[in-house]
Amino acid sequence: MANFTEEIKKEIISDTVFENQCCRIAFLSAFLRTSGSVLSRNGEYGFEVITENEDTALFVKMLFYNTFGIELLLCGVQRDLKSGRDKYKLEYITQDSFEILKRLYMLKGDGEERFFVFGIDEDVVSKSCCKAAYISGAFLGGGSCTLPEEQTYSRTGYHFEIIFNNRLEAIDFCEI
Repeated sequence: MANFTEEIKKEIISDTVFENQCCRIAFLSAFLRTSGSVLSRNGEYGFEVITENEDTALFVKMLFYNTFGIELLLCGVQRDLKSGRDKYKLEYITQDSFEILKRLYMLKGDGEERFFVFGIDEDVVSKSCCKAAYISGAFLGGGSCTLPEEQTYSRTGYHFEIIFNNRLEAIDFCEI
């Protein structure tokens, strides 16, 4: 039986349909910030995402294709010894990666002057529909939620979290 987090993530994957490009970008930006990394190899920028769920990997791969017309490369599946789950690694490193990362509001600049965007750019969440998409993407990439067991007198209570790589992103997310 799936735990509550898995049920939520499954629902996000099965019920999410983005009619607007801006919402797809918000979703992917959040997903990449919570489950991915920006890479630089041989002078080219790129990114990778890692997920424990094959359906999530396929959904994100499809969403990148529908949004940017790009194919993420499945670089491997590894068994996480700690959790006992498979981890799917998707990667994209090409000459146009920098432009895609700019459109995801993760990098800025032109030519030799390039820099990371720490925190969440307000343009990516300027509309309420994009805020909702961002929250969904962040949860799918790095969220968890637990409910207290009804049959016991557990004191754990309700728990909801989303992991970000830096404090500024977490603060910006709380403002959303």
